Parts: sequence; C-alpha cells; structure tokens
Amino acid sequence: RTSSTIHYDSFVIMFTQLFKLPHLTILHVLIYKSLPTGSENHIDNELLLEMEKLLSTNHTIKEFLFESFGLSFNSLINSLLTGVERNDTIQFFSLSSYSTHTKSIQIEELLKNNQTLQAVKLNIPIKGIL
Repeated sequence: RTSSTIHYDSFVIMFTQLFKLPHLTILHVLIYKSLPTGSENHIDNELLLEMEKLLSTNHTIKEFLFESFGLSFNSLINSLLTGVERNDTIQFFSLSSYSTHTKSIQIEELLKNNQTLQAVKLNIPIKGIL
C-alpha cells in the first residue's frame, strides 16, 4: 500500500471508531488535507461496509456534519450517504465537498427514505452530481 492509501483507510477507521462511541450525539468532521488523486480508489471495501453499518445502526447521533475540501472521497461519501439514509435518529445532516462525485439517485434516496431528518444541507457543485 502507498502512504496515501493508508491515509484514506485511516479516515474510514476514524469514522468507524467515532460511530462506536455510546454517547455521541453531535459529530462535525472537517478535513482540509491534500492527498494524491487516485489513491481514494483503494479504500478497503470491508472497512467501508463496517463503517456504513455502524452509522446506519447508531441510535445516538442526532447531528452529523461532514466537510472535505481538496480531497476526492467518493467511496467514503457514498457510504456515509447510505448510512445516513438508513439511520433512524439523525435529525440534521450536512455534507460539503467540492471534489466529490455523488449520484443524484443516492441523494434522492436519502431524502425519500430517511423519515427523521429535519434539516439537510448539501453543498456539492453541480459538476459533482452525476
């Protein structure tokens, strides 16, 4: 593995550990770090699935904000969107990323399927929505 791959896996591991905290109700994560492009594709899928499951079954988080600038976190953000979509306690979700490609159907599913969301903030450039 390259050092940049380790960094991307580290972000997934960090989220996994945060979602395991038993009393976490508010989570704001802002990442402003440059990593080489292309390395994001090597995130371990098993780590992503574990993180997604922990987020979807977490019953304490009420507010979740994620911002990343200068990074391409396509796999991570898609897993976070799926986790929030399936979560039944998150009331506020905010996502800001200028270098991510998100499928519009995934945003539609999030808004349609999550019945507990009271506020959503999406800051994704038009070119980033597929």
